[in-house]
Amino acid sequence: MKVSDFKIHHVGVAVSDIHSAASVYRENGYLCTEPVFDPIQNVNICFAEKPDELRAELIEPASENSPVSDVLKKNGGNPEVYHICYSVPDIEQAISALREERWLLVKPPVHAVACGNAKVAFLYSREAGLIELLEEKS
Repeated sequence: MKVSDFKIHHVGVAVSDIHSAASVYRENGYLCTEPVFDPIQNVNICFAEKPDELRAELIEPASENSPVSDVLKKNGGNPEVYHICYSVPDIEQAISALREERWLLVKPPVHAVACGNAKVAFLYSREAGLIELLEEKS
């Protein structure tokens, strides 16, 4: 099992102001969910979706202690795509396979409020960057 076997679910976009960012997406034909607070990641999240287009997850830090705050600081507060999320049928199996390929598990599986409490995990590769895995059972 490799990343190339996974299906892209969304791209994660760090934003300073989720309402302003969602407004821009809406002006460009996207439907945006209402922001939800994710206490585990300490962020506010909404999804911007448009038929036959890549889904964007807008992620706003809920406080200075949020890991997304660091992403924004590095980029002068400007929005930044900083991860790709892949849906997988079995998150533990996918993590195991990626770790064999030298991916580093950054955040072990937790339940994600914004994704209907599905499990998510984050992994990192020096060559490919940060990815999120989202377990979607068939």
